[in-house]
Amino acid sequence: MKEYRKEIRADSCTKEPPSVTFKVHGKSIPADHDRILINGLKDEGEEDKILECLKQEINQDWRNRAMIKPSLESFPKPLILEVLKLLPRSNCQQCGQPTCMVFAILVADGAKGPEGCPVLQDPHGTYLEKYLARFRPEL
Repeated sequence: MKEYRKEIRADSCTKEPPSVTFKVHGKSIPADHDRILINGLKDEGEEDKILECLKQEINQDWRNRAMIKPSLESFPKPLILEVLKLLPRSNCQQCGQPTCMVFAILVADGAKGPEGCPVLQDPHGTYLEKYLARFRPEL
């Protein structure tokens, strides 16, 4: 039998009460034993896309459950101030946020990417991509 090496990487999880928070398409999605919460949606199409992605992952992992080693380890997250240091800090609002600090919070949380800042230029854009890549789980 082929060994199953993929790991589900949750953003955070708790034992009591049992819950997990996934990152899907830049959204934090908390789930517990009887519900999944998705907010901040652009439209119903985005909801369907996220739910389909979760459904496929959950079903695949259920099929391979005998080969999965559970882990409650949390993964490190980007530091907001490190992200902010690499942004223009002009508070121009071209990204749709009131300040660069708010945009940095969204980037650190995974809800936005560096490409969401229209005035971000190299080398800062490249440095920010490299910094964020350190926090992406390898599957």
